[in-house]
Amino acid sequence: AYLKRFPISTLKIDRAFITGIQDDREAQIIVQATTQLARALDIAVVIEGVETFEELGALGHQPDLILQGYLLSRPITRGHVRAFASESEALRQEISRRVRATGDAGNNSRRQA
Repeated sequence: AYLKRFPISTLKIDRAFITGIQDDREAQIIVQATTQLARALDIAVVIEGVETFEELGALGHQPDLILQGYLLSRPITRGHVRAFASESEALRQEISRRVRATGDAGNNSRRQA
């Protein structure tokens, strides 16, 4: 009922659901259901605590999610945002490359099982 009563614009998924998500089927289901519900209600989703490429890969390609975590950046000051933004394209390409590599390895192990 609270989702209908309060003007919620952003939903943050705690890192407790993200840590080790690649090996936790229940966490995957909870995160997937939560993001689907938020999308249906036009609520932005912030995923907190993405710290490994495996966790990022387990989230899949969902460009509408806002990701936070040490994998992407340590906390930075306002003065460092511009420098970080100029480096972000190289970071994005490296993350994409590693996630594809992690996903391919995971798909191969699933096929062999």
